[in-house]
Amino acid sequence: MSDLDRGSKAIWVFDPGMMEAGGHHAALAETLCQIKRRQPNESISVFAHKLLDGKLRERFNASGISIELSFETVFYKHFHGGSVLGPAGLQKYIRVLTLEYKALLESAIKHSSQQPIVIFVPCLNWEHGSALSYAISQLDDSLSNSNIHIAACAMYSPTPSGQEPEIKFLWYKMAFTTLAKCRFVSLYCSEQELCDTYIDLLSFDKCFLHPCYLMDWAGEIPQKECEQATHITSKSYLLYFGDAKLDKGFNRLPEVLKQGLASTGADTEFVIQFTLAWEYPEIMDTVQTLKNWAKTEPRLTLHHGFWTNQEMLKMYRRISGVICTYDINAYKYKSSGLIWMLAFFNKPFVISGRCWLSREAERLSVPMAIDESLGLASFSKVKISKIPTNIGYSEALFMPLNEWLLSH
Repeated sequence: MSDLDRGSKAIWVFDPGMMEAGGHHAALAETLCQIKRRQPNESISVFAHKLLDGKLRERFNASGISIELSFETVFYKHFHGGSVLGPAGLQKYIRVLTLEYKALLESAIKHSSQQPIVIFVPCLNWEHGSALSYAISQLDDSLSNSNIHIAACAMYSPTPSGQEPEIKFLWYKMAFTTLAKCRFVSLYCSEQELCDTYIDLLSFDKCFLHPCYLMDWAGEIPQKECEQATHITSKSYLLYFGDAKLDKGFNRLPEVLKQGLASTGADTEFVIQFTLAWEYPEIMDTVQTLKNWAKTEPRLTLHHGFWTNQEMLKMYRRISGVICTYDINAYKYKSSGLIWMLAFFNKPFVISGRCWLSREAERLSVPMAIDESLGLASFSKVKISKIPTNIGYSEALFMPLNEWLLSH
């Protein structure tokens, strides 16, 4: 793609979930900033939550990205309790988000007369997909005649679970069938199993992947990074990475850390990084335990806060492996960017049982061992999947985000 072609489109990102300095929303913000620094002529505008963390806003401003605080809707307000409220209870939530999406789409329609726009809408579940569908339906004629294309990304699974599985499936079908029918909308999923699920859900012949946006893969990462040997001479293990949550096994960390310290020598390092969006009562004892431990244990490196791309690069280059504490029942169908990072950097990991993470590891030939106790000794039993690496799948996951968006 020539520089002229690259500059002919603007990228707009609608992300009401972009608020705290942690998790995949903050990672997307960091990636966009990396892209802008690498491609300063790229036209990128981000429309985030009105309570956007000040540090994220500073990063956007420093990189030259246009940032507008547009959303008041709490993106995850009913994420876990929506089945209790039902469609009627969620109507107000969906209506408000619909109006917010509609206002931004109206603005995009006006701007598209001067420059074509690709709108990126990440990580939709059925509520968000419904709101976006309703907003589009109210502007269908104007959008059809505009220079706008919408790349909408489904991140969450409609796979039946909970007390009313059939209802959940129908909610997803209702939301995404309408969205997928729009000729100026392309619907994508974040991983292979989800693609297969949406093919069944929407009666598609095929469904496509959107790139993993946790890092700017075309940026400061050497291409040979993903080809390095799995054998690392250092003795540094990552025990946790990302938002501090129960279903990611945060409360299991003291047990795993104690076991690791007892079974290794003074030359072994244990790394824990976490962000804390809210002070969840169920994990605060563990937070304090780890902070107290870090004051007296030189082998523990504890980082409370968001890691930039450079900090992540430095960490992934030096670790010899990852101990994954995730609850395998919670992650039976739930995806995690951790596996994609391990796949790119070719690092081994240990997990307590089979779930989506182990299946994705096999698809991407990530070195893996399964051990319920999560002991370090399991790394000696790490095996590379016998399933050949799916080169096409890997290439789709690690395609640079801006190149993918501008291809629409």
